[in-house]
Amino acid sequence: MKSKGLNYLIPLILLSSFFFTNCKGKLIPTGDIWFAKHYIIMQDWERDLYKSLSEEGRLKFQQLFWQFRSPKSLELFEKRMNTIETQFKKENYSQPWNTDRARIFLLNGSPSHIGYSESSSWFTPQDRLEKDNEDIQSRMIEVWDYSFEGGTVKYEFFFNPPNEWRLNSNVYRDPFLKEFERRNKERFFGILKKEEYEKELEKLRKG
Repeated sequence: MKSKGLNYLIPLILLSSFFFTNCKGKLIPTGDIWFAKHYIIMQDWERDLYKSLSEEGRLKFQQLFWQFRSPKSLELFEKRMNTIETQFKKENYSQPWNTDRARIFLLNGSPSHIGYSESSSWFTPQDRLEKDNEDIQSRMIEVWDYSFEGGTVKYEFFFNPPNEWRLNSNVYRDPFLKEFERRNKERFFGILKKEEYEKELEKLRKG
């Protein structure tokens, strides 16, 4: 009986890992390609509404989303997405936009500086002597710096073998970084005619 239960459980775990990915502690359905691509540039209330809609409602939402944003915003989105599909393909071949570094790049653009360091919390100097290069690489941190308001905001990505870089969610404890992202949403992908847009979305919500 126990092994039979595991036989049912394992496919469910694999299925859930296929359809969902994590971003800042929130699950993003990877089965919805449009949502996965646009998630990071959407407002929280847009995400909530989108998830509540029927398939037909979501298609209408997708049209309205870009209808009420500048053509330059769409052009920038497509330009950055083209870069993502080339630069981050090693991390996720089928959905390169569904990686932590790709989402940060899509929202903020290229960092002013990229650096690398070892996580001292993971191993001691003596450990370093005993580990091979692959072990040390698995403890690497990639740091993206962005200039903002006369200072710097930082994103840390931990290397997860064989080829994934995972965002350290602790960076969101910094209110300075949250403000940086909020402004970039408005700067690069801001909503035009917001009241009219909200009225159209309300029609979708009511069905």
